[in-house]
Amino acid sequence: MRLSQKLSDFDAEMNNSVPYIESTGTAGRLQISGTKVTSLHDKRELWNPLYDSYKDPLTHAESVKDINDLYDKFHAEIEDLKKQLKSNTDIVLTGTDYSKIHIHVDLDHRHHVEKSTIAPANTCTKITHLVNRFFTFNPTSGQEAVKHLPKDVKKIGRKVVYTNHGEPVPARDKFLLIDAIGTSSYDIVHATENAHKKGYLITWYLNNRGEAGPESDPFPFDTV
Repeated sequence: MRLSQKLSDFDAEMNNSVPYIESTGTAGRLQISGTKVTSLHDKRELWNPLYDSYKDPLTHAESVKDINDLYDKFHAEIEDLKKQLKSNTDIVLTGTDYSKIHIHVDLDHRHHVEKSTIAPANTCTKITHLVNRFFTFNPTSGQEAVKHLPKDVKKIGRKVVYTNHGEPVPARDKFLLIDAIGTSSYDIVHATENAHKKGYLITWYLNNRGEAGPESDPFPFDTV
């Protein structure tokens, strides 16, 4: 069974953005039609159980085509909505809108903010076959349990490395980059050859220009 990091990242970000769009007042303020909200809601209702089936080894094979077909439609619809929101001069998008809906900010129009001075911390909240769920958080006292990204943080940069148990932590230049993510809770999908390994995760905060703050310490985790 081989899972897709692309689908995993979409699952994490979509389950952040669609509930935000559905929240009280957001759709009206952003001039998102009721038809569009219903369409996103209905696709999310289809997605979540189908994605669970896709992750289940017993039903994975029969779910692969369906989840990829739904991804193609759902992802395209969300990306089209983002473009519409950016081009609509009758609305004002807030920083929270950009963050929650994961809207790309064009470089020429970006308001510069300083890169983060905080190195995030990480914990593993769930382990299943070839998938670990992580929570990346602000370790500042009183902020450890906050689920949303810190102010002025756009995404979380990520890189991982795998070793055999008992081997030393690899140097940082041995870590492999994976795509940045716009939510603090997310899954990392491992290749089959990395099952039953010792893994390490390094994360950092990115501002709206993609400038990186300090990196976290390597966080150790086990794969199954």
